[in-house]
Amino acid sequence: MEILSTEQLRKELPKYGNPDTKIGRMRENGELYRIRRGLYVRDKRILKEAVSGLVCGPSYVSFEDALSRYDLIPERVNECSCATFAKQRNMHYKNDLGYYSFTNIPLRAFPYGIVLYKTTNFCWNMASPEKAICDLLYTRKPLKDANDVLGFLFDGMRIDEDEFYSLDMEKIRFLSELYGYSNLKLLKEAVS
Repeated sequence: MEILSTEQLRKELPKYGNPDTKIGRMRENGELYRIRRGLYVRDKRILKEAVSGLVCGPSYVSFEDALSRYDLIPERVNECSCATFAKQRNMHYKNDLGYYSFTNIPLRAFPYGIVLYKTTNFCWNMASPEKAICDLLYTRKPLKDANDVLGFLFDGMRIDEDEFYSLDMEKIRFLSELYGYSNLKLLKEAVS
């Protein structure tokens, strides 16, 4: 499976007077799927996460999407939720593969706790479980104390306590320092 640009597709369609019209028809017929303007794939079975960095970058898969993939939360997530930085606002996209959201986190926290995932044809970045929890807490309204943070994780998000405490607490303490946000300070307090 490959990513195709509009230019590549135009070269594949030299016999058409207007290759852009043909590209539009190919999308309508389910022969092409648009990732974003100018980029396509031929197979819709590709993981949304595998092309998330092409929709908006730099970014990595995080929040509920990553927690679901690590089986830390019981819910299946339909939207590919990603962390990014230095955007003027949080963004939402819909393309032929599904829904995407991109949420700003602090630049200082962005490069840490990211895992590279590979398939035969694609690579993408995803937050480690510890990083996904920190990213998620960064996006929530301020909580009152460490017990509220744990209550949010265990009751609100339904993360299994045993699974949570099997994570790398040292990594959580390190990451929580990078956000400069009260919820992360409370998380560090809760796991210390």
